[in-house]
Amino acid sequence: MLFALGTIGLLLLSALGTGIFSYASSLNYPGGHAMELLHTMHSGSPGASIPAYVHIGNLAATTGVSRFGEVNPYWTYSKEEGLDATDLQQRPFTHLISEFENVESYKSVASVSGYSGGSINRNLSLSYPLPFIVHTSPQLWIHIRTANFASARNP
Repeated sequence: MLFALGTIGLLLLSALGTGIFSYASSLNYPGGHAMELLHTMHSGSPGASIPAYVHIGNLAATTGVSRFGEVNPYWTYSKEEGLDATDLQQRPFTHLISEFENVESYKSVASVSGYSGGSINRNLSLSYPLPFIVHTSPQLWIHIRTANFASARNP
């Protein structure tokens, strides 16, 4: 009987650990979530069929954005590497998925959080009974150009 209870306890502990670590792992892909959010924000709107030029920043490209996410046939997607906030302002992008919170000539319309660490929950309670806390923080921002490209380039 003791062996059976121990086995069941270990299985439950293993399932709990698998669930927590699977959840934490899913937060490692803020780029994919940001790409999906950008398309969701524009689906069904009159602008969904208007051409756009979307820049996918380095962090977004390495955390879940893939060619499979490029679902709008009217949009052009750029994964040009090594661009800083000044470079982005000087390029003709209409939308950005960027690790920069603020980019001149663009308005930030959403942020996407990702995994930023974990800690042991030392205060178990009914409101949060799990022994491990998964921490997130904003890692990517979705921007839309506010100034037209010509005026942004030649003030």
